[in-house]
Formats: sequence, C-alpha cells, structure tokens
Amino acid sequence: MIHPIGLLSPKNLPIPTDAIHEWLFSNNVLDTGSITNDLTINGGVIGDIMTTDRHGNANSAFQSSNSSIYLSCTFFTIPKGYSFNLWYYTGSNGITIFYKSSVARFVQIPGGTTEIRLRANNGSTLVVSLPDYMTGIWQNLHVNFNTTTHIYIDGVLQNSGDATALDYFYVDRVFTAPSASVTDAKGDDLRIFNRELSLKEIQALATA
Repeated sequence: MIHPIGLLSPKNLPIPTDAIHEWLFSNNVLDTGSITNDLTINGGVIGDIMTTDRHGNANSAFQSSNSSIYLSCTFFTIPKGYSFNLWYYTGSNGITIFYKSSVARFVQIPGGTTEIRLRANNGSTLVVSLPDYMTGIWQNLHVNFNTTTHIYIDGVLQNSGDATALDYFYVDRVFTAPSASVTDAKGDDLRIFNRELSLKEIQALATA
C-alpha cells in the first residue's frame, strides 16, 4: 500500500536545512547541524553501532551490537517552540530517543506500547498515543514541542497533547537508555530545529 504522502512529488517537498543539530550516522557520529555537538561512543567503536539504513545503504544508521554501548553528548536542552525529527526501526523493546542520565528524563517509545512518553526536566510527563506506530519497519517520527505538542508518524498527525506542565528536555544521551542501549532498535537522521516545522516540511522529511 502506498502511503498518501508517497504520492507527492519529492521536488515539491524541499527538506528543511536549518537544523541546529543533525546526526546522519553516515559511518560516523558527527553533528552536521549549525550548533556542533558530536556524539561519543561509550563501550565500543564505530563499527559496533553501524547498520544498513532504510535505503539499503551499509553503515548509514545506528544500531548497537552490544547492550553496554551508549552514545553520549555535551548536554543540551530542547525548550518549547523546538521540534525534532528522526527515522526509527523498533523491535519488541521500543526505543529511547533522548535521555538525561542520573535523573531519568527522556523521550521514548517504550517496548510493548503504541505511545510516546516525554518526561521533562521538571519531572512532568506527557504520554501520547501513536495509532500508526509499527514495529519491524522504518518509520519517520516528528514532534513539534510546545504548550500543545503535535506528533506525526510518516508525515501524518497522530495526536496532540497538552504539555503545559512540561518545561524543557535536558539531554546528554542519544538513542540510548539509562545504562544500556536497546539492541533491536535502529535510528537514523536525527534532527533538532529551533522552531516548529510546517506540515509540508514534516512531509518532506518523511519522504526523504
């Protein structure tokens, strides 16, 4: 089945190029966004975390080969008015997208659920259901984080949630959980923007 946005011509959907952080995992963990924050591989080397991406390109996406490996970075925050976009492929264990060590602050899709959980720095948590979430395939996730937070899968709005109680996300690990990564999940093309994206921009990323 062809997804409705798959019928749109890619030339009519320019990809936004103003990400402040952009980890493409092209056989490296470099940040190619406007504010550089390269990742550090803890407990392994580059060959331990690379896998084939959604286009069939080798060494072009993240997947840990060992549950003791995790990716760390210089801490940063994601405040309201920001957005983030990524590709993921999950198994039964879900995926942790962002994590702050020692205080259990995170953005994650827990294993065995069809929901995304966002726990902010102040401890407040937003849980939003994802009707189109599936395991075993590559999907694109986009979150426009604001007082009303909008969440998209493959360019289609899944749900909105009231994030009034949340302040901001505090991050020092990417694609990895508290003390270990999840070995049946993959991630790729993680981008953070200092603005909310329009629907056309979200669809452009979802068809890239």
